Amino acid sequence: MLLSEPVRAWFGSAFPEGPTPGQELAWPPIAAGENVLLVAPTGTGKTLAAFLAVLDRLLREREAGTLALGVRCVYVSPLRSLNYDVERNLAAPLAAIARRLELERSPITVGVRTGDTSAYERRKLRDDPPHVLITTPESLSLLLSQAAWRPHWKGVEHLIVDEVHALAPTKRGADLAVSLERLAAQAERDPRRIGLSATTRGEPAVVGFLVGASRDCRVIVAPPPPGTPPAQFDVESLIRPGEAPHRGLSYQRLLRRLRTLIDSQRTTVVFANTRALAEKVTHDLRSGRFGVRCLVAEENPDGRALRGGPARASLREGEAPAEPLPRSGSPGGSPAREDSDRAGAEDDLVIAAHHSALDVQRRRTIESGLKSGELRAVVTSTSLELGVDIGTADLAVQIGLPGGVSRCVQRVGRSGHRRGAASRGILLAATPAELIGAAVTAKAARDGRLEPLRVPSPALDVVCQQLVGMACAGEQSVDAAFDLLRRAGPMAGLTREDFDACLAFLAGELGAPAGAHESEPGAAPRWTSPRIWRRKGWFGLRSGRVARWFRLNVGTILSEESVRVVADGRAVGSLEAAYAERLVPGDRFVLDGRSLEVRRLEGSVVHARVSGGEPSLPRWTSDRQSLSSELASELAALRAEAARRLDQEGSIALVGWLADEFILDRRAAAVIAELVESQERYSEVPSASGLLVEESPAPEGPGLVYTFHAPLHRSACEAIARATGARLGRRFGRNLTLAVADLGWSIRLPEGARLSADEITLLVDPARLDEDVLEGLDRGELPARRFRSVAATALMVLRNPEPGRRVRVGGMNWVSRRLYPLVQAACPDHPLLRQTRREVLEDFLDVPAAARWLASRPPVRFRGLRGISPFAAAWIEPGTPEALQFESPGDALRRLHARLTAAAKGAGP
Repeated sequence: MLLSEPVRAWFGSAFPEGPTPGQELAWPPIAAGENVLLVAPTGTGKTLAAFLAVLDRLLREREAGTLALGVRCVYVSPLRSLNYDVERNLAAPLAAIARRLELERSPITVGVRTGDTSAYERRKLRDDPPHVLITTPESLSLLLSQAAWRPHWKGVEHLIVDEVHALAPTKRGADLAVSLERLAAQAERDPRRIGLSATTRGEPAVVGFLVGASRDCRVIVAPPPPGTPPAQFDVESLIRPGEAPHRGLSYQRLLRRLRTLIDSQRTTVVFANTRALAEKVTHDLRSGRFGVRCLVAEENPDGRALRGGPARASLREGEAPAEPLPRSGSPGGSPAREDSDRAGAEDDLVIAAHHSALDVQRRRTIESGLKSGELRAVVTSTSLELGVDIGTADLAVQIGLPGGVSRCVQRVGRSGHRRGAASRGILLAATPAELIGAAVTAKAARDGRLEPLRVPSPALDVVCQQLVGMACAGEQSVDAAFDLLRRAGPMAGLTREDFDACLAFLAGELGAPAGAHESEPGAAPRWTSPRIWRRKGWFGLRSGRVARWFRLNVGTILSEESVRVVADGRAVGSLEAAYAERLVPGDRFVLDGRSLEVRRLEGSVVHARVSGGEPSLPRWTSDRQSLSSELASELAALRAEAARRLDQEGSIALVGWLADEFILDRRAAAVIAELVESQERYSEVPSASGLLVEESPAPEGPGLVYTFHAPLHRSACEAIARATGARLGRRFGRNLTLAVADLGWSIRLPEGARLSADEITLLVDPARLDEDVLEGLDRGELPARRFRSVAATALMVLRNPEPGRRVRVGGMNWVSRRLYPLVQAACPDHPLLRQTRREVLEDFLDVPAAARWLASRPPVRFRGLRGISPFAAAWIEPGTPEALQFESPGDALRRLHARLTAAAKGAGP
């Protein structure tokens, strides 16, 4: 592409090595007005590839004197922090180009609109909109609902969607896709769409998400820049051959290994899978636990810079420090003074935690420190795995399993952003099961075998929210709204029946109400008025109050009620209210990697101070981590192949094959071989496609446990487990206990109940699978919990009430406990109930995958054991058990009475 002279001159001075392959491939079709999905490695200039052609066009218009005011390009990303990065990264080239044009400031204006934008800035953006608007899916939906913004969309020519892989498979992405169609319908010309991703494969469903059902799109899969070494994916074991897994010992080794890795690099990003683990690791590295100490990352009083001093304690594994190392915030001096006294030593190390529960200003300070090099390491959950600019991290470390190949590639890709440098990641495994999973994941990542993205079916709760958003902007034609929704890729399968049902719900025309709230704790839900009116082919907003509700509750991101934490007068972050309500003055918890002591609780604010002592870990509700279906299948195949080689070639040859095939050191390979050998000795290794069922006594109390080993990921395993639970519940009429994991599940039967080998095949029959899964679900809590999320997205209930009406602690639980059964009784075919069932069967569970596997009639093996097998202990036993209720309270009491009576008679004379 021939850039205009000032743009070409700036680019040549800023990037003398020239454009990356992604930029060279993307600029011509973007300039030609094509829709483009650019897939390129992380750190190869995708954002500039998207923007430079757009900015060049605007500058050409300025030179021709035709550049008008108003929004010309809308950029959407899933992260607010990424939006601010993009704003900063655009400011530099625009200012440099303006200087070349001898202008005081750039003629191209850029603005950011997110949930953090102040009221003043919002009005300024509305009254004087920028040429480039940077926003999030939720803020875009909000702007589209405001009539004052309608004229600003007329001149939009480009829509840029970043991190497509993070949006396409989610309801948030479906919501965005509809918003893009609404914006396009208000533009004078259909805007060109540019999608950016590092880990998609350009699947048709992903392309449809970006451009809709009827537009063409060029998919560009760009190679890395010439001379870039391949990414490195290393696997290390924290357990040694001959050792039984020991959580405490593995954790000590984890901290020491992290300290060694951080010491050896300029900047390291450590990924934990949960916020709680990120907090624990950060706190323990800082506080010197097990003789490993890293420095606290402190903010200066101005809240911007990071500072600190050394706190190094290099020990060989197994050594204890000569004397206890002082803990951060321990009596006798504040950590700031302690660190300041030691400032200037050569081994300074600064470490911080980063996740979504930390205060936004704190997160931005950490991101800035990481980019500038002031921070040596950051421990994060998922908040840094997308494209936030963190500079040139040298190493990415994954604690445990990332769950999927795409996520592994994305996280490792956060390192090595210097031209010619390789991305390098290390997966640290604490158990044999983690080690096998890490080996399979790393091999798939090296081979470039990314999982395909799956775009969900039309989400009816999103349809409902979008219909309310449309009504907020003015009266709407029913037929036009239906046609617009179906133009969005994720909504292409929306039926008129489902659409009409959503309208009927919002208009209060169904047996169940359009809305409900809990007037006081424990009270029956009270109905609220309809959200819209509908008549003669049109619909509109019922009242201005509904518009306020929409503004306060827009979006599909649902989180538990939270309370703010303020430590020593400074905002730190938030805790879930269910955890915070149990805190009392004097309790300690960890947040921002620090031990904080509660001083008092005032409303929705916890006031605390930095303190020493052993803190508790907060609880945050998070999505569970599990393997992708592809990785689960590969892991099952590895176990079966290892068993075959063990039988035919022996353990020494097996260790050698594992080391060579999966690039492991022989010690790690021996750990895997030992697990396979012990399973073969105690039971047998399940085949790559079959079902192994093991019967063993319950570890505690009476009853038998049946463990099912299947080559499936957790969602598919849970689908079959729920169905088998329902079938067993009908047979025995008693309560059961269920535990589910990747590669299998276990069911504990009541005392006196037993299965024969011949009954197993009937138990996993594919007939009536959907119905039995739903029955098994109805005996648990999952559908009710999912309904709470669906009802909030559809605006049946309000997560955020109007100002002055605060939701009580635990207040949304009434939706699951009381509103869900009322809606079931009043309107069994309610669209939100249908959406709940679909999510449970297809998203949370994977009934289609389970049905396909069962339909293949997998061979079944049955083994009776004296205790749980090594594979069951490694994969399935760590799961959290759930009770399935098939017995009424009355029947349980009568059975208990009979049992006690029999025992008393047996003890008589």
